[in-house]
Amino acid sequence: QRDRDEASNPEAARANAMRPQLDVPDAPPFIAFVGNLDFKTTAQTLGEFFTECGDIDESRLALDHNKASKGFGYVHFADADGLKAALQKTGANIDGRVVR
Repeated sequence: QRDRDEASNPEAARANAMRPQLDVPDAPPFIAFVGNLDFKTTAQTLGEFFTECGDIDESRLALDHNKASKGFGYVHFADADGLKAALQKTGANIDGRVVR
């Protein structure tokens, strides 16, 4: 799936090339950082996007002092398999933005 996405989306290939491969932890917490979010993306939208990856304990956005999105957030997965699946979505599109 990832190779097909990269072939049809040069932005996805660029995002994947810039992201270093990290080891997935074998003990909680299993948290995915999601960057380059549209400022209108909600925590609910973020969580819904990753539901196919596995059980989600929480999705949240980083907010400034005015409670406006800073353009990144975190998704907390119940297990390592959910996090691994989420990492495969690097370069996907959420609300018109290629996320990493």
